[in-house]
Amino acid sequence: MVLSDPRAISGLVAAHIYSEPSSNMFTVGITGTNGKTTTTLMLESILRAAGRRTVAAGNIGLSLVETVMHPEPWDVLAVEV
Repeated sequence: MVLSDPRAISGLVAAHIYSEPSSNMFTVGITGTNGKTTTTLMLESILRAAGRRTVAAGNIGLSLVETVMHPEPWDVLAVEV
């Protein structure tokens, strides 16, 4: 198989190889110019108030390394990158 842009299909191939892991996840994307950090922290707070074990990570809160290396899994990650 010859592709002019292998990167264009690499995500689809990886998803297939790893049995579509995102099909078991609920994902929210926060985009825009202003308010991403505030929205991420609000989402973390709402989920925590709902009883979910969650953390804000990335540019705010814990680093991504600390988050993924934590000994207990999180219910929800609010990640800002």
